[in-house]
Amino acid sequence: MNLPTIISASSPSFSPVALRTRANHQAYADAHGYGYVHQEWEDGELSWAKPGLILEILESDPRIPRVIWIDSDAVFTNMDTPIPETSGVTMSCDVNGLCAGVMLLENTVEVRALLYAVSTSGPQLFPENPWSDQMALRFFLAGPPYDRLLKLRHQRAMNSYWPGAYSYPGAEKGHWQEGDWILHLPGLSHERRIEILTSVLDSQTGSLPAGSTESCSSGLNPCDQHPALS
Repeated sequence: MNLPTIISASSPSFSPVALRTRANHQAYADAHGYGYVHQEWEDGELSWAKPGLILEILESDPRIPRVIWIDSDAVFTNMDTPIPETSGVTMSCDVNGLCAGVMLLENTVEVRALLYAVSTSGPQLFPENPWSDQMALRFFLAGPPYDRLLKLRHQRAMNSYWPGAYSYPGAEKGHWQEGDWILHLPGLSHERRIEILTSVLDSQTGSLPAGSTESCSSGLNPCDQHPALS
């Protein structure tokens, strides 16, 4: 049976957080028999190296059905929830649109072509953008031929945020609750991330499963704001 692979990466400046999250990623992979790849890069290299690394792993073994990319400031908080069987590129949104911090990518020619475009043309399109690879993904997924690859899931299905850490309108719809699959802590200080991670990693049960089909179009969910949905 061919199983998914988990991919993450970090840089030296991120090591205080990555030391904690990497152990969690490995434990989750071990619990399900998944592959796990973690790479260390120098500070400043991570963003544009990320799509290339995902592409390299997908091309390395056609038996890998899909991979999950998980940032090094995110952890699995429900160890019983398996990686769902998805097609194309599965992502969630926050108020700023598509979030590339946690992604599921199917191992198909079309997805590999998308990653190639992001890693080769992206640096020319968004050379100075602080969100770099994420902006390139948004750009390519917003129109043909890649827009049909995009599958959206409710934020809490795969990318919950810590309650109270973010104050944008509708933030409560993505608030982490005990049992959620993944907790992601973007944009916080390392000290705050470590404090939160320490407080939650002992409770890993079930709430909203990763396979939830709860709509991204309900209420204030910021998925509505992304051009790929118009």
